[in-house]
Amino acid sequence: MTPTVCGVWKFRLLPLILLQLAISISVMAQSDFKYSIEDGKATILGYTGTSGVVVIPESINGTPVTAIGGEAFSRTIDLTDITIPVGVNRIGQKAFAYCARLKSVVIPEGVTKIGDGAFLRCTGLLSLSLPSTLMAIGAETFSYCTSLTGVAIPERVTTLGTYAFSGCGKLTTVTMPDGLTEIENYAFYNCSSLSDVTMGVGLTNIESYSFYGCVNLTAVNLPVNVAFIEAYAFSRCMG
Repeated sequence: MTPTVCGVWKFRLLPLILLQLAISISVMAQSDFKYSIEDGKATILGYTGTSGVVVIPESINGTPVTAIGGEAFSRTIDLTDITIPVGVNRIGQKAFAYCARLKSVVIPEGVTKIGDGAFLRCTGLLSLSLPSTLMAIGAETFSYCTSLTGVAIPERVTTLGTYAFSGCGKLTTVTMPDGLTEIENYAFYNCSSLSDVTMGVGLTNIESYSFYGCVNLTAVNLPVNVAFIEAYAFSRCMG
């Protein structure tokens, strides 16, 4: 009978051991992040771990993570892959700026705003997926992401900020939604490989230097609602 009893105890203890292990791993993962909690919501403020593959937790101590704060991962030089959980709705200024080894980013549904310079000079960034919920792309958000080749702007975005994609030297294709009304100054400045731009029917204003230095841009079909094309918007587009 003793082997049977021992076997039963082992069987009953196994789930408890696995649960303790899961809790231990969760605590260790959460300990890699600096964070603040306010009004029942957590904001990631920094990363102290050593792994280049980072999964941001959906919650910390039972509190949902809803934002990534300004400069939270800025200059994390070994960061290669980031998973942002559903539930995050805001990415702060320069949150991932200067993460030169970051290769791909999938920004989940629910994110409505990406702050200024959030991915500034992520020179290794190859692919980018933006959510349909996104409403604003700030200044310098993807400036000098020199490996990025294409981007589709989600339908709800109404304005592209100043220098939003400037210096993206390998960017060849950009598709803009019908809801976009304004392209701000220098938005695609010196995107020297840009050759295919699709503009939506809602576009009304193209500000100065927006496409300056896009030397491979051979033709652009301007929507009928465009009312203002400011100085040097297409200067040095010699294609």
